Amino acid sequence: MISGIRPLNLNVTFEDRPYKLGETVDLVVELDARGDAEVREGRVDLVCEERYTEVYVRQFPATHGLAGRGSMGPSVRIPGYSKQVTERHRDTYVHSSVTFLKDTRLQSGTPAVFNVKLEIQSDPPPHATKGTVKWELVTSVDVAKARDVTKKHAIKVALT
Repeated sequence: MISGIRPLNLNVTFEDRPYKLGETVDLVVELDARGDAEVREGRVDLVCEERYTEVYVRQFPATHGLAGRGSMGPSVRIPGYSKQVTERHRDTYVHSSVTFLKDTRLQSGTPAVFNVKLEIQSDPPPHATKGTVKWELVTSVDVAKARDVTKKHAIKVALT
């Protein structure tokens, strides 16, 4: 059975400043269990959201139609054509990640503090030059037989 209450308190702190690709984010993760809790995994993900627009020309093939509506007359070739197409994209994915806790039992009333180092991968998002990029740190704790606990924080990551 899954408990309806939050099994532990989660607090995350880090320096609020712009980071660069390839740099390390130093975080302090504090967990305070409300009752004894079995943690399957604790992790921090750097989530990237890209928004960009693609414009391209699509070719439509030539078709054959009948000469008269409903008639069985000769078929007529309708020439192909091209059309400009605009597609808006919003892609979200985990860019970098670190696990700070695995298969651990937390005792009620005994806060646990973890110094976590998240290395930002040096690869830029694939569509960064075509649009906008937003970054978010997502800290999540997978708790057995209880609700998982998640905290999200906006973070600035410079691409240059």
